[in-house]
Amino acid sequence: SRFRQVPFESLRHVLETEVFIVITMAKPVVKASEMDPSMLEKVLNETQYALENTTKYALENITSEQAVAKHLKKQFEDAYDPTWHVLVGRHFSAFVTHEKSCYAYFYVGQMGVCIWKTP
Repeated sequence: SRFRQVPFESLRHVLETEVFIVITMAKPVVKASEMDPSMLEKVLNETQYALENTTKYALENITSEQAVAKHLKKQFEDAYDPTWHVLVGRHFSAFVTHEKSCYAYFYVGQMGVCIWKTP
């Protein structure tokens, strides 16, 4: 036969990889921000870094969105003290209370990211 069966997990990985190659090439678009420019630059750079390095999370069975959220939370809590919250995905709504100058909402491709700090 000319065709061979491919396990679903292998196919899913290929599709996710192709989708995230497109996303990592996309330029971030900031929708709302109450962060100083250096903090905003850090969150945009860390998001790009996490997207480009999501394959290391595949062994932990973590989706790319989860990997980005996990990475951003850790980086921001290490750099700016707890407590940071991160939403990452294509479909979500948020209504949050945050510390002054500690909020950003942006897109990379079709993936939305919302990050904020609470006391």
